[in-house]
Amino acid sequence: MKQPLILFLLAGTAWFAVFATVLALPGPGPLNLLHMQQVLDRRLLLALEQRERSRAFAQKLRRMLAAAGPRPGGAPVSMAAFLAASLFLAVLLALPGALFLRNHLTALLLAGVGLVLPYQALEVAYSRKRRQLRRQVAPFLLTVGNLYGVYGDPLVALEEALPRLKDPLRREVRWFVTACKGGLPLPECVEGVKNRLPEATLRRFWDDLRFFVERGGDFQESITEHVNQAYQREIKATERGADTGSTVTVFLILVGVYVVVLATLVRVQPELMRFLVVDPRGKMAVSLMTGIFAAAGYFLKLAVTREGDD
Repeated sequence: MKQPLILFLLAGTAWFAVFATVLALPGPGPLNLLHMQQVLDRRLLLALEQRERSRAFAQKLRRMLAAAGPRPGGAPVSMAAFLAASLFLAVLLALPGALFLRNHLTALLLAGVGLVLPYQALEVAYSRKRRQLRRQVAPFLLTVGNLYGVYGDPLVALEEALPRLKDPLRREVRWFVTACKGGLPLPECVEGVKNRLPEATLRRFWDDLRFFVERGGDFQESITEHVNQAYQREIKATERGADTGSTVTVFLILVGVYVVVLATLVRVQPELMRFLVVDPRGKMAVSLMTGIFAAAGYFLKLAVTREGDD
């Protein structure tokens, strides 16, 4: 029981260190949970800004959280909360390897999987939202172009287009229209909606909208150019999507077959579980299979997210 006790002590020490550090930070007024989260997020961001690689990671993580992360209460989850949840999941997944399998290597592998799993899941969700938006780009631009020809005002055209749109694009356009009507300056509205939209063509569209409102120009021609680009990118993405779907299907079938075979063997031959837990060769086999599936899942994630890249 020493190993689980050590894991729990390390996890408790880490959580205590985090919250004790936050409580020791100076701050105006009473220190509530939201203020703690904001202070910790700023300190974490400053720490990640010290190096180029960590700076790129922090920027990408903030972008993905703003566009595709969970939104409890309507606001995106902070980086500090996201990384704390990743650490908790790592400890949670390491416990079965330490308690039941008694395999240090497997416990470390499971901890590593738990640590990176939230980030990988967020990246998949980000890519999925980007693909959803990409399918909506051309119809959205055509609708806005037609309504702009009627009203002559891009903001009115966006508001009138809302009933014709579907989520997730409708949600982001509604946010932009509501923010503009609420008195938020146009540059802040544009940057806000761009942070929520991971699709490149839509981000360029909002840049063009801001340029047109502030300086004028041929907005209709800009929309036509974006529509042509959207159709070309959709054709290329469709060609890549068929291969990616086949790869995902094969991977899931292999995982299912492995789980069924393992469950059947353990039921028919209970001594197999003792071999996997006690014998060094069994431990090595478990560690090897865990590493193989983790590596296969990672490369599968790369294929899925690359299929959604701009």
